[in-house]
Amino acid sequence: MKKIFLLCCTTLSLLLTGCLDTVEEITLNANGTGTYKSTMDMSGMFDMLESLAAMDTSGSGMMGKLGGLDMDTTFAMDQMSDTSAKMSEEERRLLKGATMHMTMSQEKRVMRMMMNFSFSKPEDIQKLMGIAGSGKGGFNLLSGKAFNEGASGDAPVPGLEDIYNFTFRNGLMERKVNTEKLSELKESEQFSNMGESEQMMEAITYKTIIRLPRPARKAEGGKLTLSSDRKTVTIQSTLSDLFNNAPSLNFRIEY
Repeated sequence: MKKIFLLCCTTLSLLLTGCLDTVEEITLNANGTGTYKSTMDMSGMFDMLESLAAMDTSGSGMMGKLGGLDMDTTFAMDQMSDTSAKMSEEERRLLKGATMHMTMSQEKRVMRMMMNFSFSKPEDIQKLMGIAGSGKGGFNLLSGKAFNEGASGDAPVPGLEDIYNFTFRNGLMERKVNTEKLSELKESEQFSNMGESEQMMEAITYKTIIRLPRPARKAEGGKLTLSSDRKTVTIQSTLSDLFNNAPSLNFRIEY
């Protein structure tokens, strides 16, 4: 099972240059506990996958193996983390009870990964994002990077955690662009390659949904919308927004 997991994650990380929708959902309870869920939908990439598989005439290449794979499986992420010597006790604690659900069907043209975490206080959200951003615990859903022991390298698609600083505490949720990180990205080869295709960048979307335990007193952000009861915040953007106008993705929510 672990070999299948690594095969899927490693291959998908190489394909993350086409249609990609990432949705993260944060649900906060009145006592500060809550859930964090992140879903990556790559179903729109089957055309690319099938083209790559057609070019592999050996029948034994990675593209052919993935193209014929049909799965609907849930992994316990804390079991994966138990095998990693790189994770601290705190990181293992945060992954207790966390799951990853993988759905892949060439016939149904579905390719989706969903990660679910529980947290005991708002500050844990930031720590969970840090784990995801480092690639620890298996598959880095936020930035599209697959890791196993000894693996490294830049993700083909930058994640929000690569460019923004986050603050989560009781009564406040904030995302603010880190100008130093943004400058480094713009100077990288990764930025140059991505910037060559505006159409591709528009096809890679990000959505953040935050469900508050009480109405927001203040909710500011260029891409932010607030529900009529002021308890649900939605921030939608594309990779093009991130590259061309990163500050527009800033937000500050006081509740």
